[in-house]
Amino acid sequence: MKNLLLILLTAALTALVWTWQHARVRSAARENETLAASMHEIDTRAQQADSARQSAERRSDELRAKVTVREASLTQTSTHPAPREALAQPDPARQGGWPAGAAYLYLPKQYLTNAQYKLLDGGRLTDEAATLLGMSAAERSTVDQFFSELSNRFRQLELGSMKRIEPPQSWEGGLMGAKLESAVVYHVPDLATDVETARQQFSQWLQQSLGTSRGQLLDQAASAFFRQHLDDLGAGDRTVGFLTTTERDGSQALWYATADARHGEGGFQRVMPNVAPDSQIAYYANLFGVPLPKP
Repeated sequence: MKNLLLILLTAALTALVWTWQHARVRSAARENETLAASMHEIDTRAQQADSARQSAERRSDELRAKVTVREASLTQTSTHPAPREALAQPDPARQGGWPAGAAYLYLPKQYLTNAQYKLLDGGRLTDEAATLLGMSAAERSTVDQFFSELSNRFRQLELGSMKRIEPPQSWEGGLMGAKLESAVVYHVPDLATDVETARQQFSQWLQQSLGTSRGQLLDQAASAFFRQHLDDLGAGDRTVGFLTTTERDGSQALWYATADARHGEGGFQRVMPNVAPDSQIAYYANLFGVPLPKP
């Protein structure tokens, strides 16, 4: 009986030891598989990195070669510049130059970019602009409509975004000792993106209606006109307002004030009785309900 118990106990211990050893073997096998997979992934990534490095080196060599070729080309160009094509001189026999006794003359189109002429009068093309660019009555009417729509679009963008604010503190220091009595001030945010979109559409309209050369000439003139007469509207945020002051001598004065990238923290202009009706000052005064000085 004792022998039987001993045999059973030995068998149980043997089974227990075998089970524990088998579990350890299986765990070690799983760890080996995981390590092998990790090593494979590391090898794969290393191969990819090496391939990327080789590709980058090849690309770098190609770019260096292109730079060398371009530098050589630029050196050759600067050493031997291409001859400029001389403009044909106006021939008086063909109404060029300044032919005596003729009511008109021919002028190379290239010279029109330097011509100075009044573009608009009261929001419409001037006779000289229409004549200079050889517009028909229908073309002139179409361009007048384009200008009107662009101006209205600029003003709509501005009106839809401006907000009334208190005058900046820095403005009081620019009044040269005058006492500030009242102020009407508005802030206009940066409208550059919207304004540029409208300008691009306007430029496309011009070129479609007048052709590339005349469209570009008129577009350049229009850019200068709006930069001057709309204070480069859209080029950054701005503050615009009117300040009523009592001067040192006791007289009342009205000042037009602006603050933007162009005028700095404050640009001041005393409003005189002879304000042009189509000026920015007259426009904003009417918009803000500010009475202008009377003659």
